[in-house]
Amino acid sequence: MEFFTVISKTSLKLAEACGGNPVLTTATIMLFYVFFNMFEASVEIMLFGDRFTHWLDPIFSLLFIAYSAHTVVACAVYNSEKNN
Repeated sequence: MEFFTVISKTSLKLAEACGGNPVLTTATIMLFYVFFNMFEASVEIMLFGDRFTHWLDPIFSLLFIAYSAHTVVACAVYNSEKNN
């Protein structure tokens, strides 16, 4: 269960850093995803000489989408706490 508390804490910190704006948190996660793909491609090229498509790509996409949705919920929590 500690993994989920770490994810929740990072989502709340990201919401706080973006001022509770869910559009900014989603854009930040999208940038994380782009840089993750660039890093993954460069590692594949360094190790194997060519980038290849594998079955983990859709799973990585779904994980980033789920984390983005979690940060939107964290923005709602942050904004409700800020207003109270």
